[in-house]
Amino acid sequence: MRLYIPTYLRAIVLAVALALAGCSTADPLKTAQTLEQKAFALYGTFVVYEEAGAEMILDPAVPDSVKVVIQQADSVAKPAADILVTVARETSVARAELALIPSETFRDKLVAAIAALQRAYWSAKPKIDALSLAVENL
Repeated sequence: MRLYIPTYLRAIVLAVALALAGCSTADPLKTAQTLEQKAFALYGTFVVYEEAGAEMILDPAVPDSVKVVIQQADSVAKPAADILVTVARETSVARAELALIPSETFRDKLVAAIAALQRAYWSAKPKIDALSLAVENL
């Protein structure tokens, strides 16, 4: 028999865990050193909050007004997160290509990829932050 834990309790546990993680070096956004690492960490944060939000939306105990806020925040954050992870992968590939075959072409490709990743990261960050706030502020 599986124990049922209401979604709002899961959300509270998640919020506490994330708050405690922020106090340690286990926070991937704080420990990430490269732009690619930061992008993948931010995408991971998005996935955690999207899953928590989806569970809250399905929970009948969560007020409809909260569900609407979560759905709206997710509809804005998801496209930005998808772009972010795609551009992060492309940047990683460009970096690996340059390491394997040092050439001006691959260097230019990496420079362009990094510029695109910076734009994607700073575009996605406030949108993902808004989703996390919507999920945490039950």
